[in-house]
Amino acid sequence: MRALLGVPHGFRSCAVVGSSGKLLHSRHGDVIDDHEMVMRMNTAPAVGYLNHTGGRTTHRMVATTGFDSMVSEHNCSKQGNECLVDSHAPPWCPVGALILNSYLVDKGKDPRSNPKYQAFMRACGSLVSRDAPMGPHPRKIAHQALTTENSNFMSGMAALLVAAMLCNEGLDVYGFDTGDEPPGTLYHFYDDVQPSEKDDFGASKAFYKASVEAQPDCIRNHD
Repeated sequence: MRALLGVPHGFRSCAVVGSSGKLLHSRHGDVIDDHEMVMRMNTAPAVGYLNHTGGRTTHRMVATTGFDSMVSEHNCSKQGNECLVDSHAPPWCPVGALILNSYLVDKGKDPRSNPKYQAFMRACGSLVSRDAPMGPHPRKIAHQALTTENSNFMSGMAALLVAAMLCNEGLDVYGFDTGDEPPGTLYHFYDDVQPSEKDDFGASKAFYKASVEAQPDCIRNHD
């Protein structure tokens, strides 16, 4: 992962920013931005939430299944060029080096060959400093550690795993649910989407909580 992302020596400090509504309960924005590496998930925004989320994004873990809905929602064809705004990337594009969480890797395929992903890159590629799929080895580890038999591992869990490979001094984690949140805590701080039935959200929360309790100096949870 370090070679793929061009960081052979890793990062000195890392913030992994989830998408839980619990982010809105605190103002960690400035502290998050002080980290060398700031990783966010999928299309989670920062604009409009800067006091809570910070504004910097260096890396982004993205489930590639989301590209289909993304280009369709914004009426991009397979070319993607018509989504440009005055020849520039449109404002909805996610920013940062992309780490692709894709089941296609499990099938021996490169997710970057998917036509919907290529359409996305034609529209948003100027804002993407680098794109690299999670390789077979990290995905094998993720499947073994993070999933139950009939579920997918979620992008947040994949982000923690990859960040652990990239960050030398542990992780500062914001906006991840542990199962101890107040009733009514939003799944996403920025929309009303609910977890997919293919994602075992309960197992992910339990795994994260257990990881924090087992390695509190390595995975530093911030409520």
